[in-house]
Formats: sequence, structure tokens, C-alpha cells
Amino acid sequence: MDFEEILAKCGNSSRYQFVLLALYGYLMVVVSMHYFSQNVISFVPDHWCYHEQLENRSFAEIEKIYSQFEKPSCTRLEKIDEDGQNHTLSRERCNRWIYKYDFGYKSMNTELNWVCDEAYKARVGQSLFFVGSVCGTLAFGLLGDRIGRIRALILANWCGFLGDFSTIFAGSLTSFSISRFISGLAADANSYLMYILILEYVSPSLRNVGLNTVLGSFYCLGLIGACWLAVWVGHWRIFLACSSVPLLLVTLFYFLVQESAQWLVTRNDVDGAIRRLERVAKINRRQVADKDFKDFRIYCEQHYRKDKNQ
Repeated sequence: MDFEEILAKCGNSSRYQFVLLALYGYLMVVVSMHYFSQNVISFVPDHWCYHEQLENRSFAEIEKIYSQFEKPSCTRLEKIDEDGQNHTLSRERCNRWIYKYDFGYKSMNTELNWVCDEAYKARVGQSLFFVGSVCGTLAFGLLGDRIGRIRALILANWCGFLGDFSTIFAGSLTSFSISRFISGLAADANSYLMYILILEYVSPSLRNVGLNTVLGSFYCLGLIGACWLAVWVGHWRIFLACSSVPLLLVTLFYFLVQESAQWLVTRNDVDGAIRRLERVAKINRRQVADKDFKDFRIYCEQHYRKDKNQ
């Protein structure tokens, strides 16, 4: 009796499978917010070089004054006439800006003034996020084969929390780059391990419809939620704090999700695989005969010896 047959007896489209899909939906929400956070914190609104003569002018007037220049956001003016028609350009670089905050949201770029000549700093951090994603995908993939899917999944989400939360205190390019690299280690790894695990425990029909529906729907909800969360809290540091803490709740998956039975079989832990399947059967309220588990054990042992001899 192979794995698909014993799983069908334990239940492959029942209560436990729907619990897995619900947990995966939660994971997709927090993962998408984590992934999209770098865009949210580095959002750059319309901005213009500060001048004391612009303090009492409306944004429409300021935009009109600067619209005649090739780089309106980075052009510094020495003098502005009262009518706003004649201007004297300054040779000095702009070091202070007027920001037109969208919905009152203050991003990292606006707080640290990472615009114009220093706009590259945010891009460096974002690039290192994706470098971390490549490294993390490889590292956690290998780790998942060593310590199990669930433990690797939890560690990946801890990395995401650590990276995002440490970004809150970043004030320089170095600290920002390091924190974004750590955050990037979790990207993709903090979701695909759970995806693989669910594929193992659900029926083919539930994989095609249920799993992909949950993935697309809840990932979309997370992206939308990230934008509205940023608008609601109004500051990038508070946003990161609110979006990173839910990643820690993935730790509870250790108590809610059964480890990969097939992975345990590859580790020659057939007893552990059977214990997980028995728990699945119990949750699904299925009665599975001892003979069925015995046949599964014989099947695993025979194939393990066969693979080992090849």
C-alpha cells in the first residue's frame, strides 16, 4: 500500500485538509505583506526642493513653479518672486524637501530624505532583499531536507520578522542593507515549504482548485491589506512593526500541522510517518485498520531498501 492509498483511508479531502488550507490562507496574507513591504516603506510621493518663500503656498502653486524645470524634484531655487513667475536658480544641491504626502503616509524615503542624489540607497536595499531571497530559497530548501519542512518554514518566517523589525531602527545605508538582506532570506522560502507540505496531504482535486484558489485570493488580500494598513498607521516604522509581528504566529504551525510523512519515510522514520498519518485520521474521524498501516510499513521498507541499493 503506497502513500496515496493510505492517505485516502486517513482522509485526503476532509477536516484536516481544510485546516491546512485555512492556515495557508493566513500564511499567504502575511507573506504577501512581507514581500510588498519594501515597496510600501520606500514609496516616494511628489516632492520639491524646500524654500522658505514656499511655506505658505499651496501644492498646486509649488508644482506650477517647479514644472518648468527638467528635474523639478531636485532643483534648488535661490530666489522666488511673489508672483511666482521669476526664479533664480541656486548652484547648491537640495538638502531639504517639501513632500506631498499621499493620505498622510510618511515613508522611509521621505523621513531619511533618500531622494534625488540619495535615491540610490533605497534601491540598494531592495536589491539586497532579492539577493537574500536567492540565498534563502537555496538555504531553507536544503534545511528543509535536513530538519523537516515545518521547522524550516518557522525559521524562514523568523528571518522575515527579524529583517523587517530590524529595518525599523535602520538609519544608514549599511544597516538598511543588512536588515533587508535578512528580510529577503525569508522571501519565497516562507511560503513554498508550506505549499509542498499541503500538496502531499490533499487529494489531486483539492490541489487543482482549493489550493490555488486560496493562494491567489489570500495573496491578493495581503497586498491590498498592506496598502490600507500603511494608510491607517501613517508611518513606515509602525507599518513594519504591524506587518512583521504576524510572521511570528507561524510558530504555532508546529503544533497544528503534521510534519511531512513522505519526508520522514526518506529519513527512514516510518514509525514517525505512521504517527502523523494516525493523527490525520483522528482529526478526520476516520478508522484505519492496523493491517493497512502494516502494509504501508512493508511498502516503505521495501522501497527504502530498493532506493538505497541503487
